[in-house]
Amino acid sequence: INAEYMGVQKRNDALRRNELELSMPRVWSFSPHFYTMLETHGYEKVQRYGRRHDLFGEFDLLFVPINQHNHHWTLAVVNLRARRLEYYDSMGGSGRAQMQLIVQFLKLKSQDQETSGKTALPWVLQPSQQLLLSTGSQIPMQRECDCGVFVCKYANCLAQNIPLYPENPFGPEDMAHFRRRMVIELCTGTIL
Repeated sequence: INAEYMGVQKRNDALRRNELELSMPRVWSFSPHFYTMLETHGYEKVQRYGRRHDLFGEFDLLFVPINQHNHHWTLAVVNLRARRLEYYDSMGGSGRAQMQLIVQFLKLKSQDQETSGKTALPWVLQPSQQLLLSTGSQIPMQRECDCGVFVCKYANCLAQNIPLYPENPFGPEDMAHFRRRMVIELCTGTIL
């Protein structure tokens, strides 16, 4: 998961740097361990994540891969362009508890960034219902144990401005192909 997300981030950076695709969003991906650390140990353990960057000023999308109790992957996205949080779950979950925790992180991170002269997020102080977008069953859904592949594909599509709904760009029938493709990407170090 981490290698795939770093590859997506690297690809977007290279395309933007070479001015090949300036419309591509500027992407930052948190480590897959980030959410687990936040959930189990609180903000103090994760406040250093992204410290070298102005997270809310340099990027358009912040990806937060979430491993739920070592058996299911989902994706939370801080969409800085749209000023909202998005939750992508290939099993249709709402992610309400996960999103509330991320809102708390964003509030504290915003305060830290403002204190250090970086961009703050005043919109994150709104009542949470206005911030959250749970995609529910509108996005491609899994049939088997493919949640990890799904969250990688969600991130890849979002990083390329490919909408995940109303027309799904992939489905469960494509997972065998994407698994093989991910092996090639991981072996070559290049996102296809």
